[in-house]
Amino acid sequence: MERLLVKAGIYGFIVGLFLAILFCADTVTTQPGRGLFSSEALPMREYILSLLRFAIKLSLGTVVAVWVYERFLRTPDDEPEPSFWLGFFKAFFIVFALIIVAALLFSAIGQHR
Repeated sequence: MERLLVKAGIYGFIVGLFLAILFCADTVTTQPGRGLFSSEALPMREYILSLLRFAIKLSLGTVVAVWVYERFLRTPDDEPEPSFWLGFFKAFFIVFALIIVAALLFSAIGQHR
């Protein structure tokens, strides 16, 4: 099981880094007045740290999801999965869906302030 958790962590980090490159903004847009918008580019160091932060969160979430699945949901008489990829993608999509739901909730809360 340890090997499975290490693989889930590594693959979760790599996929998280790719997703962070796609979805993390490198600019900050503010609205200082009515009808005015201001955009500022983030410094490279801050952008890279935000990419790594996202990838690490996704990696830890994937490891926790795989551990919960292996520890509590799998029965001893279950046959092992045909490949690691099936379990990895199940855990990844569960964690990804939770992240999307949390992001939507936080954005909805932020709009009401």
